[in-house]
Amino acid sequence: MYSHSLYVQGRYFEVTRLLNDDSYKILKGNSATFSYFLFYYCQSLAECKQLVTATKYAHYTCSIQELYELTINSNALKNYLQDDFGICII
Repeated sequence: MYSHSLYVQGRYFEVTRLLNDDSYKILKGNSATFSYFLFYYCQSLAECKQLVTATKYAHYTCSIQELYELTINSNALKNYLQDDFGICII
């Protein structure tokens, strides 16, 4: 996934620019793909100091991950955001 590639390269601002009306329409059609995109999107937002928005999208991705019973991914994101940015996702 393109967002993962950008995230790994440390190009966080570019990841934050990926979610627009066109990409949203495509991504929301497949919630599993949308969740993986949001996984990197919210981390990139946090890296760019957009903590309120990062928290919102972290809630979304954790909820979707847990619906798919992928609690390992959800817990990893929660721990990362808590440890690095002080964002607590319940």
